[in-house]
This record gives sequence, C-alpha cells and structure tokens, in this order.
Amino acid sequence: MSKPNFKLALPLALGILLVVGTLQTQAARAAERIVGQVTGSDFARKKIEIDGVKYEMSPQAMSNPSGRMAGVRKLSDIRPGQSVIYEVDRGVIKSLTPIDGPVPE
Repeated sequence: MSKPNFKLALPLALGILLVVGTLQTQAARAAERIVGQVTGSDFARKKIEIDGVKYEMSPQAMSNPSGRMAGVRKLSDIRPGQSVIYEVDRGVIKSLTPIDGPVPE
C-alpha cells in the first residue's frame, strides 16, 4: 500500500476553500439594503450619488418607487441631503425609499 500524497492534497484543499469563500462573499454582496444620504443626482441620466458613491438607477427603481417613494411625485424631488434606504445589486440601485431625518448611525 502506498502512502497518500499530502503535498498535493493541502494546496488543493486550500484552493477549494478559497473559491467557496469567495463565492459566498459575492453572494452576500449581491443585494444589500443600505441606509445613506443622497450627495448628488442626475435622474435624466439615471444616476444617483449616495454617500459619495455613484450608482445607476435600474428601470425598476425609476418606474416603481418603493415604500414612501410612492408619495414622491418624481425622483427629482429627492435632493442632496435626503436620507434614503436603498437596495443595490452590483452597483445598480434596485429600490429607493426616502426617510425623514438624518442617517441613523
């Protein structure tokens, strides 16, 4: 009987763990609900900046405002300084809900 070759098994096992960990991290980041403050907007170009990070607005977010956005007549009513809860997936805003007051900490 021959001995198992652990010189190859260890790097292979570490590689598999690295790949699985990376995939789990990407899945966790795929869609997040975040609270932030609008720092800029250009809704004509479907762009918004929240906490200094620029995002694109999905057609869904542009046409179907969520939560209290239903009371906002147009996206242009959202101005810099407005606190929002938003869902982002790969740099694209999927939903946007304005909230009253400052960003909670």
